[in-house]
Amino acid sequence: MHISHGQHPCTDRLIDVTGDSPLFERTFPELACWEREVFKDFNARKPDGTMCVRGFVQYTELSNVIAVLVSPFLSAGRLALIPEGMEPPPEGSFIYCEGKLTSLTGRISRELSVAFDSVLRLESWRFEKSPLSNVKPEIDRKELGNLVFQEWSLREDFRELLLSLVVSSPPHRSFVGGFTAGIETEVGKMLPKYMVRYLREILPEEFTMRDFPPIKLEGVDVYVKRPWRLECGSLRRDKVLLEICAKRKDPFDHREVSVSSLADPSVMGYPDAPIALVDAEFSGKFPREYRSLIAKNVLTYLYICPEFSAHDEEESIRYIEKRLNDIRESFELDWRHCARHRVLDANFDGKPLSAIRIALSICRGLGKRKITYEDVKKSWDYVLEPALKEYIEMFLHRYIWKKEGFDTTRLPSRYNVKVLRAVVKLYKNCSCSDGCPTIDEIAEASGIRDLTKLKLYLEELRNGGFILEPKTGHFKPLLEI
Repeated sequence: MHISHGQHPCTDRLIDVTGDSPLFERTFPELACWEREVFKDFNARKPDGTMCVRGFVQYTELSNVIAVLVSPFLSAGRLALIPEGMEPPPEGSFIYCEGKLTSLTGRISRELSVAFDSVLRLESWRFEKSPLSNVKPEIDRKELGNLVFQEWSLREDFRELLLSLVVSSPPHRSFVGGFTAGIETEVGKMLPKYMVRYLREILPEEFTMRDFPPIKLEGVDVYVKRPWRLECGSLRRDKVLLEICAKRKDPFDHREVSVSSLADPSVMGYPDAPIALVDAEFSGKFPREYRSLIAKNVLTYLYICPEFSAHDEEESIRYIEKRLNDIRESFELDWRHCARHRVLDANFDGKPLSAIRIALSICRGLGKRKITYEDVKKSWDYVLEPALKEYIEMFLHRYIWKKEGFDTTRLPSRYNVKVLRAVVKLYKNCSCSDGCPTIDEIAEASGIRDLTKLKLYLEELRNGGFILEPKTGHFKPLLEI
């Protein structure tokens, strides 16, 4: 596989190595660039036999033994004994330590004891600058998207929305990080389920588990905290989804949680759940060989946390609230739709203000250290507003037609909704010569200039029983929307 790297060529020759290894058992070529740097300098021996070790501290089931790991996401490392009276280093810190190798017998419980031949007896330790403080993406967001969604012919705005699930947004204010998106389609019921399964399959399974047992290092349990996981599936009755979406807290204590759910009215009631409407056809492949490649980029992105000033945040919120009001007026919605948990809910942790989370995710994917008002504005204009409008269109024609007694299995495509709305608007406004709009007037109102396509859409609407053609080239809607 070949990956291009735009204007900034990547010097990492192992960037395109693929694999399907478990997350904690990845081989050297499958490691992220920052993990390989730690690996190279992990162990050193002085002439007097003193061992020097650099790595990440994790606690174990033995109170006086810690694990110094190459990475928080690898089971490679060394056990270290804390002498009596020495203050242990904080969990998760990156340290340099020295000591002599020794043998040790430890008792885990009354029934279980363990013996080690080469445990590092610490003589001293100190903090060192973490390699995570200045990580940079190995491939950019667009290239990662090409890998994750290579089988999907998605529109760009929905592609960005779904990619935000993988390139998660960092924690913001007091809320857990991550991203939430509902997946819905008019093509068929199986397509959203296929997409959810795809997202689950393309990531290492450790990223989709709510909890998992400690890793083993020389027979000792090491407690590793995962910073991110992806929730996938139909979570309609799941209390965890409500906890994450409504309260922005994770009961499993992850720093970031992305949620991908099948969209239905109950899921759409939760805040912070923009909609991805999909009309793509898939080839049916699950490229698991990209798991390691995607995993090492996810682990890199996790440690890029763009800063967001209070001024830019307030300016962004004012802009989004203005656009929400414009959308409300455009779709002739009343103020009820701005209430809590409704489609135009503008509470800070509500759906529309997910533009801030999308912007955080995009800036993280680009390796940016600061997020600005312009970043949020772009995420709203190019990603969230088109998705929100698309969902409102779907909601209107699905539920209003059902209320009017129409067969919802005959719903036209999203292009027909635009045409139908133009016909209804022209007819209601009586802006046509005889009250029934013509093809040219409908083309002007709908923005579809291709008359051949427009005639096809009108024919589908007429055959479906949504419009009449009282005389040739003149159309009348059968339903008010």
